[in-house]
Amino acid sequence: VWPSCTFTENVQAAGDPWQATEKKSRQTAEEKENVQEDLNVTAKSLDPSIDTVLSAVRSYMLSIDTNPDFNSIWNAIGLTRSGLSVPSSYVYTYYKNLYANLVQKDWVLTRTKFSEYSKLIIGLTAIGKDAQNIDGHNLLGYLSDFTDVKRQGFNGPIWALIALNSHPSYEIPTESSAEEQTTEEGLIQYILNGECAAGGWTLAGTEPDSDMTGMAIQALAPYYGKRDDVTQAVDRALDWLSTAQLPSGGYGTMGAETSESVAQIIVALSALGIDCGMDSRFVQPDGSWPMTGLFQYYLPEGGFMHVAAGAANNGGGEGGTLNGMATEQGMYATVAYKRLLDGKTALYDMSDVTLTPGEAVDISGVVNQDETEPPATTPQPQKTTAGSSGEQIQSDADVRVSGIHLDYKQISVEVGKTRKLTATVQPGNASNKKITWISTDKKVATVNKHGKIMGVKEGTAKIKVNAKDGSGA
Repeated sequence: VWPSCTFTENVQAAGDPWQATEKKSRQTAEEKENVQEDLNVTAKSLDPSIDTVLSAVRSYMLSIDTNPDFNSIWNAIGLTRSGLSVPSSYVYTYYKNLYANLVQKDWVLTRTKFSEYSKLIIGLTAIGKDAQNIDGHNLLGYLSDFTDVKRQGFNGPIWALIALNSHPSYEIPTESSAEEQTTEEGLIQYILNGECAAGGWTLAGTEPDSDMTGMAIQALAPYYGKRDDVTQAVDRALDWLSTAQLPSGGYGTMGAETSESVAQIIVALSALGIDCGMDSRFVQPDGSWPMTGLFQYYLPEGGFMHVAAGAANNGGGEGGTLNGMATEQGMYATVAYKRLLDGKTALYDMSDVTLTPGEAVDISGVVNQDETEPPATTPQPQKTTAGSSGEQIQSDADVRVSGIHLDYKQISVEVGKTRKLTATVQPGNASNKKITWISTDKKVATVNKHGKIMGVKEGTAKIKVNAKDGSGA
């Protein structure tokens, strides 16, 4: 597991090429609008077209995601919200595997990363399953304790608010045992209170980040134009996004332009009802706009790159190659914009979906995705104990580690300060859960045996986490 960690001084070093690119592109919104009006700039046409991209990505997704499960949530959302044909067998298998995952984990997916429940709620709603009644379980109940929702940081409340508003019938139930009851108003205020001084939002530090700004706007979109506090905060964020846009029409984070960054902005603007190809704030003087910023990463085999080959990379995947996360986000961002053009509800506004209770299904033979058995060609060590007659009696095989999940994929830490990463070993019944932590560049950052990272100097380092049981995880 390799999270990317950026360590920054309070004052950025001069001469950074990413900063130079940003400064060059960051005109004020007023200057940018005036230039475009003078030149009568129009957005470039897309080649390939939106329909061509959606069709190709749909085919690619269905060809590789033949056993959709919890890890397929974003695929399923993109496919079902696209309006394109999705095989009923895909939807059924997806639901069966989600249901099996819940049952096999006794309906407890996580104790730390509660956005998993929010994403599950959205993923079930997209296929028409009522998340308030999955075999009698109300999944919105997992969002009732605000202390749990906030546990992972800013992401938790954002996704909880998106999940709550994914269908008009949804409500967060009152939980008497909650340390702090979650409310709709509480979620809104938490996000508003996290606004940066320059406008927009960030996961860490004080400077706005395009990804987090896009996600916060998505959560607040249902209240835009209806509440003054939300409208003013979002307008400030839009002003910042206009100045932060790169010459390609795209966006970046952590020193790198990425397809995922611009994808979040497209979803956000579409949720507000803003056509990013018609709004002068988001069209560059040469006609580049967010969709050209996204489609520059499209590959004809039906997916998206994380970053271009040879470009700066924030650790999210090899440049120039098809990337799973980039493809998921590129797909649903394109769907979000297409839905806007077609006059449909926003990507996460599923008021157009008729919900039915999630029924119990036969899950015999379904293996928990986090507890998959190793390949038969990989022999597993056996435990032996002495029997009463002295013979060696074979007991159950050791349970090897199949994966290690971190609570963050990338974080920023100021020099001289620390932040903690939490690693969760899968499966939960692994025989040896011991792990090792390694920094790839101790001159930039150090990490101790408990996952506490200290920023040493400005730069980027990767933190590697390995299982000690020899499984290779």
